[in-house]
Amino acid sequence: MRIDETLGTSTRTASIQPGHPESARQPRSSQEPGQPLGTQVEVSQEGRAINRARQLAAATPEVRADRVAALRAQIEAGTYRVDSRDLARRILEEISGAGA
Repeated sequence: MRIDETLGTSTRTASIQPGHPESARQPRSSQEPGQPLGTQVEVSQEGRAINRARQLAAATPEVRADRVAALRAQIEAGTYRVDSRDLARRILEEISGAGA
């Protein structure tokens, strides 16, 4: 794992070696006194893809408002019908894990 801390124009690099905890405590530094401290972290392409997927999932509404409105209208009009065989099949699929 590599973490770079940017210090103005200088960089402080700490390399962490698995099994060597002392390596994390002794970073190389070219720090100039009085310079602001910033941190730079590299994220892998896979990490960026996961983050993007999370953002998209968070932005997606959990309820399909158009579908709910259509079903509500059918129920209010008395025209909504449930296919009992299809319902039973879906319940059995869900219970057996085949619906996943």
